[in-house]
Amino acid sequence: HVFNFKDKAEIRNYLICLPLFIVNSMPGYVPQSVIGYTFIDADALSPFNIAWIASIALEIFVIYRVFRFKEYQIRRAVCQYLTLCLFFHYNTLFLMGFTINRLPIQLCNLGAYFCIIGVTFRMRKFFDFIYLANIVGGCIAVFSPDLVTGAFGFWTMHYMYEHSLVIIVPAVCMALRLFPRLKADALVHLLVGF
Repeated sequence: HVFNFKDKAEIRNYLICLPLFIVNSMPGYVPQSVIGYTFIDADALSPFNIAWIASIALEIFVIYRVFRFKEYQIRRAVCQYLTLCLFFHYNTLFLMGFTINRLPIQLCNLGAYFCIIGVTFRMRKFFDFIYLANIVGGCIAVFSPDLVTGAFGFWTMHYMYEHSLVIIVPAVCMALRLFPRLKADALVHLLVGF
């Protein structure tokens, strides 16, 4: 894609999406480095948690509105970019050291690897599993967070980024028509995946 500087709509869309893409690709340790530890409560249904939930919904909505009528290659590039953000973000966890506990054993952690495989290779049956399992699991994690550090600490940011992206990636892929709408056999693919 060659950026058209004369198209005001393209410039507007770029300026709307750029902050979202910067926030998505920002390493999880940046907020702690810039803001530091805080005493902001990040528990379930706290103002911070509600703002987080609203930001997920807003990001999905904005990306959908901006890219919904773009050609397929652009929509695919946006989804692939978000998938790579999820993949790289999960793997920044290993900057804090490698331990057995940090291996991707939980479903949301596996989602980073599943999304990059399913979206890159356009595996519809596998994506059905990703869509149902990760959105449900991610929503549970978002509405009942398990956080121990301050609102901008590394572990809180890691938790928030990862669970946000495991919801955003499949939702945006489906909304932008990278994959067809779910059919009745999607539940079979979910059960086989589990």
